[in-house]
Amino acid sequence: MHQNLILMSRIVKSSFEYLSGIVSILITLIVLWVSLKSCVVTTIPKIENPIKYFAKLKNGEEQSMILTNNQLVIIKRNLGLYDCGVYSFKRHSATYYGAGIYNVDSGNSPFGIRYYPDINNVWHMSLRLEKTFGTAKPSTFSNIGIKYDEVFKFDEKGNLLQSDDELFKKMDLNKDELELVSTSITNE
Repeated sequence: MHQNLILMSRIVKSSFEYLSGIVSILITLIVLWVSLKSCVVTTIPKIENPIKYFAKLKNGEEQSMILTNNQLVIIKRNLGLYDCGVYSFKRHSATYYGAGIYNVDSGNSPFGIRYYPDINNVWHMSLRLEKTFGTAKPSTFSNIGIKYDEVFKFDEKGNLLQSDDELFKKMDLNKDELELVSTSITNE
């Protein structure tokens, strides 16, 4: 009986050592994968022509976001009034680790890791409000010069899913929006 207990304890001990070795190898592989993926630089292609994203928000407001290569123009329409904000931005692609896991922090800090299922591309945008104009008074935008970071998530169709889970569909710009965007760029 005593020999059976000794044999059993040896089996348990060797099984534990075997499992701890496997766990150590898995942890090492995960750390290596994350470290190597953090070194890969993904370039975002230049935006040749303005791209429009449109949504009718839950509060009834219509909102368009127009991306150019160096500006984001946001147009809010509600009750016959409009408000426009022009932002300059810096963008970089989030690091993709696989299985919907992204790191949206530019320094690849572990605090920037996010899970986005069904998302095709993620950008981290540093925005700065340059100017506002429109018929809505007072403006619904923050103070000029205010800076903040935003995460832009794109699905496989190229639509934009904003942080408040509003879906902005990719659409063609109309003539007035093209004029507005070209005016906002030339007035910089």
